[in-house]
Amino acid sequence: MLEPVFKCVVDHPQDGVLYDVQWFIGNDLIPKAGSYNVTYQTMNTSSLKTDHWADNYSLNFNSESSEIVVKESEQVEIRLTNSVPLSCPTSLNDSMKQGSCKLPVNIWTTAEKYRERCRNGLLMEDLLIDSLQCAVTFEFNEFGNSSIVFNVTGYTDGMINYQNRTSRIHFNVSNYYHDRHGIWRNISIPEIKATVVDRDYLVDWRLCTSYNDPHMTTFDGKTWENHRPGEFVMYRHQHLPYSVNVLFSSCVAGYATCNCGVAVRSNLSLYVVRTCAQVSSTQTELLTFPYENLTLNRTTDLHVSKLGRLYEATFPTGTKVSFDLSYDDTWISSVRVRASVSDIDATEGLCGLINGDQSDDFIPKQENNSTDEQTFLLSWRVPLKSNESLFSKQPKLSPNLNRREYEMYSLCTSIPNDTSSEVVLNTSVPSMLCTEDNSITTNLSLLSDKTTEAGFTEDLSYDPNYSETDTPQLSGNTTYLQDTMNTFKGACFQEVTHGEVYYVNRTTDGRFLADIIFSVLCPRDCSGNGNCTNGNCNCFSGFIGSDCSIQLSSPLEGFRLPFDGLCDSSAPRSCQTFFIFTNNSVINTSESFTHATYHHYNLIALDISLDSQGNNTGAAIGCYVTLSYDGTTYGDPQILLIYDKDMYDCNRETLECTSKASPVLCQKIDDNKPSSATTFHHTSQ
Repeated sequence: MLEPVFKCVVDHPQDGVLYDVQWFIGNDLIPKAGSYNVTYQTMNTSSLKTDHWADNYSLNFNSESSEIVVKESEQVEIRLTNSVPLSCPTSLNDSMKQGSCKLPVNIWTTAEKYRERCRNGLLMEDLLIDSLQCAVTFEFNEFGNSSIVFNVTGYTDGMINYQNRTSRIHFNVSNYYHDRHGIWRNISIPEIKATVVDRDYLVDWRLCTSYNDPHMTTFDGKTWENHRPGEFVMYRHQHLPYSVNVLFSSCVAGYATCNCGVAVRSNLSLYVVRTCAQVSSTQTELLTFPYENLTLNRTTDLHVSKLGRLYEATFPTGTKVSFDLSYDDTWISSVRVRASVSDIDATEGLCGLINGDQSDDFIPKQENNSTDEQTFLLSWRVPLKSNESLFSKQPKLSPNLNRREYEMYSLCTSIPNDTSSEVVLNTSVPSMLCTEDNSITTNLSLLSDKTTEAGFTEDLSYDPNYSETDTPQLSGNTTYLQDTMNTFKGACFQEVTHGEVYYVNRTTDGRFLADIIFSVLCPRDCSGNGNCTNGNCNCFSGFIGSDCSIQLSSPLEGFRLPFDGLCDSSAPRSCQTFFIFTNNSVINTSESFTHATYHHYNLIALDISLDSQGNNTGAAIGCYVTLSYDGTTYGDPQILLIYDKDMYDCNRETLECTSKASPVLCQKIDDNKPSSATTFHHTSQ
């Protein structure tokens, strides 16, 4: 078996000279390896062999620095140099040596201080490794020592940090195939201390907003007005496939437009909320219940959450889109896009270029120079029936044409083969969504078999009299004052949640500064019927709702059954769980009875067991569905019919079913004695 040895070489040997050869590892003399009074010709008989040092020393890699400082989203290069050349069998040819003689070096990081796992939809981490497999490879070099080079990137956590974060970079080595003497088993690679410096402060209060009737603000704080209807690109990243489109339609006929749709696109995923039946410059047609559709290609594309009337969607970069539904109707009272570090010098659309300079905020589409307000606005309006629309029934979600090649990052927070920690490979941005915290909303659009509301189509439609040249006039209206206040509260709430300084010190009663601020940010100040805590209303006895505006004893009105109350029993599990659309703001529920499950302010679910309906021999089984907050006062019932649509046509109004196989066979369900008369109640505190 060949043995790796070290030999001494003299560049210019001289005859008649005797040499003393001593071997050192660091400053330590290796006594048994020395040779004294030897000629150059016999010097090679003196060598440092494995037996001389392997029991007391280990091979190592030297780093240029034991400490590094790295800013969020920026890179620092780390170079490791081996102290001993990698051995390789002399029997291998050069090509075989390059392919076979490789030593993998594993890399992982640990945070010095514990932090909560998730905040604002993002993982709370410190460092990313610019490597595909959380490892780099040390290769054979016949000329001796060689180096390993890799980059470390500061993780962007979306928080304005109170102080720098500190992590440690660790290394270990896998088994080396050609290590016959075991000298590569215990390689010592000193850990590296990394200090991560915050950059999120650069986007503090960088909010792009549209609040009714559309008063616009760019990321750099430039304010302007938009009163033209249509679909517009509000935000788009210049290099990454992230964008937000908004819909504006008439809310004061002929005078002003308001927000009535938001579409959030991330990679090949799309989240759409729409509250208007169609886009118009003269008519106001709002849906009774918002149209909502989520197409999630990957869970790492988008984090969507809902609390009461507040909707939030977070991109992997940490850029957050928030919008609120109005309390008086279903207009979207405001749309807010909070920038992330990845957006700096890389945004376009109505939000403008975020660079701290308002003079270049009005850059039209596909141009480089700023222009006037209207030219800028119209350039970002999506043409009718365009493939660019995100509100069409089947939008085209091709990758951005201008996307440039980005670094690929890996989150390496575990020792190799340790399954208790997390390894995430090949992310294209220096931050990551907290997928385990995903609160993805239900696809309401899939539950309402093409809503029958007048003028609504799933594919975006426009008023036949709509003209792209229409320009409604600015008008004043106190109707939106409360929504404006809620917009300001939402913006304040959002900024506080991104500032660590608000969560550092506690008051004498144990509250953080954030808790004190949140205590005055509740919707409608809880209508005077509750206390505000952490931005949420705790309602007094007898009241419920996100703003405590609903009396517990009031009947629950204004709900709709999916598929207009006609359910196809032939579809697997289609009639076992029913989602019910409501128009009331009940979010702080404490109990559910008779299979009523709360999802969010306008959606509850009822679990219906078909077996409980009895052995039905007729065409359909049916029940009355009526809802209650307190289990005592019920609203008006709605009829639910369950039948096989392949065999029958049923009418919910007449309670008649006709056999498709034999048109003359009819069966009428006794409307006074339905197969099952069922009530459901849903109580809240």
